[in-house]
Amino acid sequence: MTGAQTRLEDNLFRSYWDDGILDLVCGIALIFVCVTWFFGAAYLIGGSLVPVVYLWFALRRWIVEPRAGFVEFSRRRKSGNLRGLAIAMSDTRVRDEVQKRKLRLLRYWHAQR
Repeated sequence: MTGAQTRLEDNLFRSYWDDGILDLVCGIALIFVCVTWFFGAAYLIGGSLVPVVYLWFALRRWIVEPRAGFVEFSRRRKSGNLRGLAIAMSDTRVRDEVQKRKLRLLRYWHAQR
């Protein structure tokens, strides 16, 4: 890819996330979490966040793409995004494992007292 194409793709990638749909969907999810927590139905939070992802995709497809167009990014961009997502997911798994081990250590320590 030439330098001009790379700059154009970088600009398109930035504008792809600057449409405000993600902000609206996160706001809706936060309001839903607060309302369910207030009414003592926090068990609904986990299952309700999956439809929020589908809402984001639907809003992008029905509102943004007809006006801005659909963009197919290069393999380099896609692999970079997947690598970042994999790092974030592995970081979360490592953090969870560390927390589990700390909890086991605390339980062991309290059992010895």
